[in-house]
Amino acid sequence: SSGNPAGGVSTTIATPPATAPLPTPTTSTSTPRKVALFIGDVAANVPDSKIDVLEQYLSASLTKAGYAIVSRRDVLNAVAGFGEGRTNRGSGTAGADDAERLLSDQASAKALAAMLGASDFVVATITTLDVDRRTLTDPKLEVATDVVTTTLEVPWRLIDGASGAAIAADTASATDTIRQTATLQRTPTNVDMLLRDAGQTISRQAIAARAQSERRRPATAATGSSAAQKPRRPRRGRLGGGRMTRPRD
Repeated sequence: SSGNPAGGVSTTIATPPATAPLPTPTTSTSTPRKVALFIGDVAANVPDSKIDVLEQYLSASLTKAGYAIVSRRDVLNAVAGFGEGRTNRGSGTAGADDAERLLSDQASAKALAAMLGASDFVVATITTLDVDRRTLTDPKLEVATDVVTTTLEVPWRLIDGASGAAIAADTASATDTIRQTATLQRTPTNVDMLLRDAGQTISRQAIAARAQSERRRPATAATGSSAAQKPRRPRRGRLGGGRMTRPRD
């Protein structure tokens, strides 16, 4: 998608109308779902301090929708002492690499969710902050316009705590475009605003993915139940090479 000529921040992922209600974050016992957050940063030009910024925006958006939150710090603390006697155990320190490794293993993710009392994990990683600079010159007006487009990309995945399996994944993208001339200047892009938009996008998409998963689950169970209880009709045909006949009175 194109940036906002006025310099506003826009996301490349379509969002639902403002009036559309968010899915209710409840389980079968009508208690709020507890979501554990793990945020990472592998972008060379994004300082690690921005991990906390993205977590705060994502946490605020999910909390507003009615979800209970387990912080990244709590996840790391659980990982530090996770799995005594297990093959995929923590290193004894709150390491992000250990957390990522454990969450990538289905059995370990399931066990970690049980430790934290979490029904889901949202794992997001800041991967790219791209800055594109271009100069456009109007030959008639002899005016040069500098166009700077900054794009942030944050891949994420939703892990089901009950199974440890990833049930959804996508990439949240946020873009800001600045247009400047010799007489019109604007401050550089605030990366925090891109992180805000990315966090809100991840929240919306994760909530929608969980709701879709919940809608599929009862249908699958009902289909399996009805198939198991459906009586088998007797087959009519040949028995022992001869023709089946009705006995006479």
